[in-house]
Amino acid sequence: MQFENNTITAISLLQRADGEMRNLSDSRLSDVRQALASDISMLQAVQQVDTVGIYARLNALNEQVTKLPLPAKPEINIAQQNKNNDALPWWKRGLQQTAASLQKIVVVRYNPNGALPLLTPEQQGFLYLNLQAVLEKSMWGLLHKQPDIYRSSLQQASDWTKKYFVQDSPITQAVINEIDSLQQVDVHPVIPKTLVSIAAFANYFNPAQPAKLAP
Repeated sequence: MQFENNTITAISLLQRADGEMRNLSDSRLSDVRQALASDISMLQAVQQVDTVGIYARLNALNEQVTKLPLPAKPEINIAQQNKNNDALPWWKRGLQQTAASLQKIVVVRYNPNGALPLLTPEQQGFLYLNLQAVLEKSMWGLLHKQPDIYRSSLQQASDWTKKYFVQDSPITQAVINEIDSLQQVDVHPVIPKTLVSIAAFANYFNPAQPAKLAP
């Protein structure tokens, strides 16, 4: 319990100790067994973390994010645009050709309120990779019992999913809901570091010098 935060094994060992004393005819053990019962009850009340199950959910989420849909870029009808240009005076066609040349050098993006940002193919690839990276970071936080890293990584994944991907897509909503659900998990609940049964055992073997609670 103190070194591995494994309350399940600790409970099993305490129950085994109580079972060993059950058949002993020593009235002094009643205090020890009462202390054991108190410790077992206390540890059973501690929230159990299903590390394997949570890791499996994060791994499945990591595979699913590559299917998140990005907003489609507006299609340009080149043939219609050329036809319209042919009907323009020569000087207007020259201005449009100049503007088209400048667009190849300077890219200006304008996003109306509520519109999702449009990404280049290269940026799209980096977005998926970065999203998977933060989910892998949350896995690290889970395995190393670092709740701050676990939750902050999931929050980053949630923010990016809401910012860059199509929100009315069922896949997007499923990913957001799963991230929100995983954020509610406490990957490192508070576990007691002392047991009253340790002091009770010490008092049983040396009743003249009552022992203090183990650190």
